[in-house]
Amino acid sequence: MIFTSSRRANPLGCLIGSVLGLVLVYYLLRGLWTLLYWAAPILVILAVIINWRAVADTGKSYLNFLRTNPLGGILVLIVSVFAFPLLSLYLFLKAIGNRQLETMESTFGQARGTQKREPEPEFTDFEELESRLKNPPPMAKQEMPAQEPDVQKPPKQAPNPYEDLFK
Repeated sequence: MIFTSSRRANPLGCLIGSVLGLVLVYYLLRGLWTLLYWAAPILVILAVIINWRAVADTGKSYLNFLRTNPLGGILVLIVSVFAFPLLSLYLFLKAIGNRQLETMESTFGQARGTQKREPEPEFTDFEELESRLKNPPPMAKQEMPAQEPDVQKPPKQAPNPYEDLFK
């Protein structure tokens, strides 16, 4: 026996719940934006202190993008100005991430007893072989001496019986 519920979801309740959820998300994002707005200068300064290369690399990538795609670069710079709190958070997180990466590289490099060094190139012994064509063209098989072309009239051909067919 299959039991089914005769109760259905109230569409008005779903609508009210959705609207309340959206309002809650709006106020949470607005509060986060305000917090980031006030913390943005501090985050940029901390990013420069932690790892200034992260800020410099981001600036270089913006300039390269501006050179390769001027319209897109201007658009990105305008968005960056209006979304400066998010940009400052990005720079801060990138500086922390780069610092952690450098720390891990140095830790694992010391653990293995090796420092950053480039691998030595490996040279392979080789034997130089004659290169020959697999199937040379017929002219290459027979070396014909260069002759000056004789200026002769081409031989007369027999009349073509189909010549008048397509006129």
